Amino acid sequence: MAQSEPQTRPPRVHWLMRFFAKTVLRIFGWTTEVDETLVHGHARYIIIAAPHTSNWDAIFGGLGFIAEDIGTSIIIKSEWTKMPVIGRFITAIGGIGIERSGPLNTIHQIVRLFEQNSQFVLVITPEGTRKKTEGWKKGFYYIAKKANVPMMLGYPDYRRKVCCIAPIVVFPSGDIEADMQQFSEVLDKVSPKYPSKRTEMRFRSRVAK
Repeated sequence: MAQSEPQTRPPRVHWLMRFFAKTVLRIFGWTTEVDETLVHGHARYIIIAAPHTSNWDAIFGGLGFIAEDIGTSIIIKSEWTKMPVIGRFITAIGGIGIERSGPLNTIHQIVRLFEQNSQFVLVITPEGTRKKTEGWKKGFYYIAKKANVPMMLGYPDYRRKVCCIAPIVVFPSGDIEADMQQFSEVLDKVSPKYPSKRTEMRFRSRVAK
């Protein structure tokens, strides 16, 4: 029997969810900084979420996306979405389960999601962990290049208590160092939750092309 295709999250968010997200952010003293024309002017793109040093990043970042009417999706192991109750919840908040049999296969599955959906916003954390590592994984870049979609940078700034999407859109040219330079300059000014766990924007050598 053929497997059913993963269900992606709608590109826009219900007004009640937006109201809830804005209220929670306000309670914690947080706001958002997003160029609405920019984020809603592109139907398909990748949001690079960095720096990632705490579980709070996903909470504040996710609330920020919802508050700004951006229906995002994240990639997780398919086993999680197959669980009876938890799976439905994960799918409802944008989780998409894929089979992770290898890095190349994973990239191809995600590229296929972009090809199958006229509107699709995917959030990827290139650090891959909350701990300090030797550098960023390049998978997000190869996905963007193969799917021919632009990239944006999303981040929570803990000093200012602001969830941001930088007003920059980058289309992959094939030169990852040059393409990421604009994002690097923005990140240099961002204050993460735990600065000591911050991973600098260096790119690991091993990646599936």
